[in-house]
Amino acid sequence: SKVFKTFDALEGANASEKIENLKNLKLNNFDDLINFLATTKNDLLDASVSLNKNIANILASLNSYTNPTLARMTGSGSTCFAIYNKVSDLQMAKKTMKALYPKAWVVSSRL
Repeated sequence: SKVFKTFDALEGANASEKIENLKNLKLNNFDDLINFLATTKNDLLDASVSLNKNIANILASLNSYTNPTLARMTGSGSTCFAIYNKVSDLQMAKKTMKALYPKAWVVSSRL
């Protein structure tokens, strides 16, 4: 895939070291998970955005207009998502994103 080739060119050997660092990670609850994820990033983000600028636009919209606890891209960029602490924030985010991106598939769910 193009995104993985781009990632390899951008990241090189750093990926293996990052995987090793995760082996001793302990997460006891949802807040631990969110706090940990806040210190990380999707390593494919830069490569994916270089191939598709819409990913950056969607993430910027999620972060600018919807006040999420966390907004990220999955895998190589097929989906962007956000996590909210309040149902009211989630509902407003869904409405906002549907207005901003009327052709996008926008859904909400509970974890």
